[in-house]
Amino acid sequence: AKWNEAFRPTSTMPGTFTRDDGSTVLAPFMRRVGSLPSLAEDGLLAAELPYVGEELAMLLLMPADLPRFEGELSAEQIAGIVARLQLQTTEVAIPKWQHTTALDLRPILTELGAGELLDGRADLSGIDGQRDLFLQTARHKAFVLVDESGTEAAAATGGTAAISGIATSLRAEFNRPFVYLLRDRQ
Repeated sequence: AKWNEAFRPTSTMPGTFTRDDGSTVLAPFMRRVGSLPSLAEDGLLAAELPYVGEELAMLLLMPADLPRFEGELSAEQIAGIVARLQLQTTEVAIPKWQHTTALDLRPILTELGAGELLDGRADLSGIDGQRDLFLQTARHKAFVLVDESGTEAAAATGGTAAISGIATSLRAEFNRPFVYLLRDRQ
């Protein structure tokens, strides 16, 4: 999706990003000033960057204590933060980034009570008419690329079957680990 207001590539400049372990790395930071929903409160910096059409947005959250914040993260907490965002002139700086993740879904399926898909106890005869089919693997892979024009995201899930056997202006520089969410604003 394209940003509602794109970052100018000429405004992208190197900046220092501080990693969890305290080490630093130079990274390209996209910068722009605009009227954005944002907030700065004790221990939390947040900004929302809408996409074209403004139905979807990227919500950026940089808490002072990221591990604790992630451990307490809930839909209610996000809703509370979103309710406190104020439309204000905000100077935002975020690094360009790309993130790829891959998950083995077998433990998750088991935890959700669907382990019978993996051990042959599930009746999958509706697929091939036989009762010896089971899910041998289940994997999910996701890709997110954030740059000046917007966000590119893709995800795929697959498996293989087998036979049994601020008010005026806020500076929001996301220069250390932060949480990002893509959210439906409707």
